[in-house]
Amino acid sequence: MATKGRKSKIYRLDHLKGPLKVDLGSGLFKPEGYLGLDIVKMKGVDFIADLNKRLPFADNSFDEVRARFVIEHVDNVFFTMEEIHRILKPKGKLSIFVPYACSFNTYADLQHRKGFNEKSFDAFTETGEREYSWHNYYTTARYYIDSVDLEGGRLYKFLKIFGLDGIANRYLNNVVATVHVEMRARK
Repeated sequence: MATKGRKSKIYRLDHLKGPLKVDLGSGLFKPEGYLGLDIVKMKGVDFIADLNKRLPFADNSFDEVRARFVIEHVDNVFFTMEEIHRILKPKGKLSIFVPYACSFNTYADLQHRKGFNEKSFDAFTETGEREYSWHNYYTTARYYIDSVDLEGGRLYKFLKIFGLDGIANRYLNNVVATVHVEMRARK
């Protein structure tokens, strides 16, 4: 971590072979083939860092970043997305899973700062590309959004069969649980 008068630690990765992938907030559940980053040291965590601060990696370090149920914990989503963009290589893959805004899980955890919906990450695209891309003036990070999927339980899956998933998203609480977004860094 950075202290007054000293530079932040930057982890060297040049000795590692193959595509580099990091799982942010990995905790005990780091997927195979990923490096693990979390705020506390535990089994499976390779790097300790706070997602609310500059990440301890050089620019363009990673081919892939996975952020599974961690972005909702940060203080400033724009800052964290800019840091992820910085450490991703051009067209590097970003896979995000966050709780859906109307889900019970969104605010059941008192450490969650924000809920998300299927439009939340439009703010990281070029103006005019997506419905809410005009919110992009808050950030310099730009991504291509490859897919946005909503995930839910049996009721959501049933409604989706009949094309009623839009009604579930908008009018029924606790039917959709997760927003899963696949993105690529635009550099």
